[in-house]
Amino acid sequence: MSRQAGGLLTILNWASGIGLVLGVLGVIIVGIGMVIQLQRGEGAQAIGKLGWVLMGCIIITGAAGIVRAFV
Repeated sequence: MSRQAGGLLTILNWASGIGLVLGVLGVIIVGIGMVIQLQRGEGAQAIGKLGWVLMGCIIITGAAGIVRAFV
C-alpha cells in the first residue's frame, strides 16, 4: 500500500468515526423530539426524521467501505 493510500484510509477512518458519532447524536436528538411530539399528539411526523438520520448513517459507513475496497 502506498503512502498516499494509507493517508486516504486514515482520513476515511476519521470521517467514518465522526459520521457515526454524529449519527448517534442525531438519533438521540430525534428521539427527544419524538417524546416531545408524542406528548403533543404529533408523534408520526418524527418517524420520518428518524429514517433520514439512519439513512445518513448507512450512506456514510457504506461510502467509506466502498472506497476502502478499491484502495
